[in-house]
Amino acid sequence: MIIREYKSEDREAVEKCIFELQEEEYKLNPDYWTTPEEATPKYLAYLLPKIEKKEGRLYVAEVDGAVKGFIAVVVNNDTYEDNGPCIKLRKSLYVTDLIILKSDQKRGIGWELLKVVEEYGRKIGIEYIGLHVSKGNSALEFYRKNDYLERHISMDKKLNE
Repeated sequence: MIIREYKSEDREAVEKCIFELQEEEYKLNPDYWTTPEEATPKYLAYLLPKIEKKEGRLYVAEVDGAVKGFIAVVVNNDTYEDNGPCIKLRKSLYVTDLIILKSDQKRGIGWELLKVVEEYGRKIGIEYIGLHVSKGNSALEFYRKNDYLERHISMDKKLNE
């Protein structure tokens, strides 16, 4: 397995990963997520400039010459405007995406990608890494096993039913 930074030639393989995740997310909560057909073609055009602007990285996991998953992170510089005066301000990494193709899950690929991102964080002086995972997503247990703690619960209510 090779973990390396994203190259433009990886676009199609990364989009396949995005499509699979969006399928899963849409099945879990179709009132919240757009369809995979809608989201996938637009997502990298949204993500890549965000990564560049916020000192981020996009790493792919390659096995036998094929991309099997990826992780994307950005640097957050907390401000009082973002969080209010009650939360300690800190520079942190935020995992925007960690996606492994379904056929390649439970092979250690996600763990290797997380490890590379954690090393990157340490290198640039990061103390915390954060992420969000949808309720019902099978990745929740993976993150727990990798020492990620649940600190927040997001809730919403659909109006006008």
